[in-house]
Amino acid sequence: TALALIASQGMDGLTVANLAEELGITPGALYRYFPSKDALIASLQVRILRACREEYEAVCVRAIPCDLDPQPAALLPILLAALVQGELARTMPAAFGLLAVSLSDPRQLVGDAEAAAVWNEAMDLIDAVAAQIHAASEMGVIEAGDPAVRSLLLVFSHNGVLQLSKMARRSPGIIPVWAMADELADSLLRA
Repeated sequence: TALALIASQGMDGLTVANLAEELGITPGALYRYFPSKDALIASLQVRILRACREEYEAVCVRAIPCDLDPQPAALLPILLAALVQGELARTMPAAFGLLAVSLSDPRQLVGDAEAAAVWNEAMDLIDAVAAQIHAASEMGVIEAGDPAVRSLLLVFSHNGVLQLSKMARRSPGIIPVWAMADELADSLLRA
């Protein structure tokens, strides 16, 4: 319900009062579960990030039996990280938007404790991608480099390109967001 409010009214539309009204409960009842709006937003972010990581790990496991040579197969999990992120943007734009705003906005949108919980969950996802980058590097498929930095570059630059979809809706055919996202992942792997 909170994500639906964000989708229809933006971040400013997500208030404890609005959410309680949508749920048909009193605002005080929400405070039993979330001590503040920050805690609610952080809980949403953690839930989305955890679902992304779980989906990423599941997609990687499903890809293992594919009949690829070992070297291209080592690149597949890295490309799948971009695919999962793109699918989130395409199928759950409110969830993607919440992460995009909160993780890329230079302003602190939630309190320190909540931000730490979100960042820890984000780093679990980054670490999962970094492990795949490290494995590909160990096989000699990509050059050696800091896997954490590479995974951060992949995830956050891809996030930036996917955010262009908002502008692309206003200028159809001018900004090929999905092609740009694919090219970004390919370019990072080639580099």
